[in-house]
Amino acid sequence: MLKKAIFFIAATALVLLLAPFPTLHAAYDTAVYPQKSTAANVEWLAGDVSESLGMYINDVTQVETVACQFSLAGDALEVGVQCPSYADASGSLTIQLYSFVQDYETTLAGTPAASHTFTDFPDNSLLALTFDASAPLKKGEYILRISEPLDQVGYGVGVWLSTAHEAQYFYCNDVRNPANALRLYVGYASSDTHGYEKPTAPDRKESDLSPNTNVMLRFSDPDAKYYYLADKGTQCTLTEDGYLSIAVSGEESAPAVRLSLLFQNELDGEAYPYLLIRAKFSEAVWSKGSMTFSTAEYAKAPLGQTMLYANTADWQNIIVPFGGNMFHQDSINEYLWTIGTEASGSPVTVTVEYVLFFKSLDAANAWDGKIDELTTPVPEVTATADITPSPTASPGSTPVSTPAGSGEPGGNWLVFVWAGIGAAILVTAVILLVVRKKTRSGKV
Repeated sequence: MLKKAIFFIAATALVLLLAPFPTLHAAYDTAVYPQKSTAANVEWLAGDVSESLGMYINDVTQVETVACQFSLAGDALEVGVQCPSYADASGSLTIQLYSFVQDYETTLAGTPAASHTFTDFPDNSLLALTFDASAPLKKGEYILRISEPLDQVGYGVGVWLSTAHEAQYFYCNDVRNPANALRLYVGYASSDTHGYEKPTAPDRKESDLSPNTNVMLRFSDPDAKYYYLADKGTQCTLTEDGYLSIAVSGEESAPAVRLSLLFQNELDGEAYPYLLIRAKFSEAVWSKGSMTFSTAEYAKAPLGQTMLYANTADWQNIIVPFGGNMFHQDSINEYLWTIGTEASGSPVTVTVEYVLFFKSLDAANAWDGKIDELTTPVPEVTATADITPSPTASPGSTPVSTPAGSGEPGGNWLVFVWAGIGAAILVTAVILLVVRKKTRSGKV
């Protein structure tokens, strides 16, 4: 009897351990809208549409997770995002919703309030977590996270992004990215509820705020002519006062310039994923640009990055956040900066003072601008053992003659010397042969 009781208790405990934990909102459902939500009061907590982010493309996972931290202004019946399936309505994504606790990491360590895997949804659908009017999603702060992208049949799946918006903090592969936001919408329960509340700002966690002092592009340096290359619709010159001047024609739809690191020390892209470009525009024509890069493995990385500009003609620090980019690894060779997303219509001059590299977004934002206190890095010379030595004579070595007419000093006279020696030997041999014949015939 005791054995049966012990077995029953153990079996019950095992069932309880294996059973899924209950969610905070048991009364939730899902909806997929081809065009727009049917909720009475829909608010977009995002900026203008920017781009679709392919999370899983052509059998390759480009982004494992995206997420946003946001705060509701009131109770909601729906929370959703717009996602592409790239015209073939195949593939899947998992969406999870967490009640915010303390910070991003602490929140994700908890149990999601709602979770669902959306499968084979039409292209550009709104994928929504829905809540009953009797048990709405309460006013408060949340994190919505998208993960597990997969498409084994079609082209791929992804998510639509907007430009950055103060309603949310956006994360890519669990690293905050200040340039973008999810194309997030909320269906409020009351028609009197509008807008959003600002989410809790992430704490600064990076203690090392200094830039990479071993790699920098400062256009007043002696070797600055090796730091850049004009591309589509641009002409580049170095000014006498130490700036890179980029003349944009105004006709090219995507004017660009290349920033080269080939004459720099090696840049570890994973350790220093944040660029800071100190620049100004003669006119505030564009609100954003984009950047991609090349490495030893990728001639052009599959995933680029949006970069935002301030609406000013004064100097500004443009931050390019490659943190969380799975391809920004190892040694970076070059960056391709697409300065504008459309033709400016008239000539524009972009002036660049320097480009620095930082470990974190906190460090880039905290840069104090004291560029003159940084020493120009000197590229490391390859170790002596790896340098091919100049040719030297050695015992038993085979001499190599210089071909006539090669332009090497003395090449022609050496040919004549050898020709003279050869002729002398030939004449001597002929004389000896004649003398020998005469001796045999008795004639001296």
